[in-house]
Amino acid sequence: MNERVILAALKEIEIHSLRFRMIDLTRRLHISKTSLYKIVESKDQLIYEIINYLMNNFNQKEKSIRSADLPVKQKIIAFVCLYTEAFKRFDKSIYTDLRTDYSSEWHRWSIFREKKINVLMDILQEGIQKHEFRKVNLDVMHQCLLVTSEALSEYNFLKKSNLTYSEALKNLGDIIFFGLENK
Repeated sequence: MNERVILAALKEIEIHSLRFRMIDLTRRLHISKTSLYKIVESKDQLIYEIINYLMNNFNQKEKSIRSADLPVKQKIIAFVCLYTEAFKRFDKSIYTDLRTDYSSEWHRWSIFREKKINVLMDILQEGIQKHEFRKVNLDVMHQCLLVTSEALSEYNFLKKSNLTYSEALKNLGDIIFFGLENK
């Protein structure tokens, strides 16, 4: 897939969520509809390719964090920052649109998100083994992260809180890593 098309589509998503029209994309790219459809068969295929693009970029950056010679807490913070940065384009309505209009992509996205939580759990386990973190029940932590990451993507919550998914995750990370105690 042409990266130029994906990046232009991401710009359209920032403006119109997943409800952008292919004609808007052709205008942004300064190409005809015929030319666009020579590159991508359909909007469904384009959404599929965008999700792949985001996942692949994330996975490449994740590898460098995991292999870095850093304290585990810094790896976790870098990982959470990567996640929030990578998906900052996703506003309040994108997850709802993905769920309702592109259910197969939502399913792939949910599996990806679950795998990333598992990566985070592996990093936490490493921190416990290295005695950088106290021992906690990782099953409880895993379940909390799964449920919370899903709940934070809910449109009504994001709208009411006036947050993007990325901002909600950043707040969650702040609570997890720095707690509630006023120091």
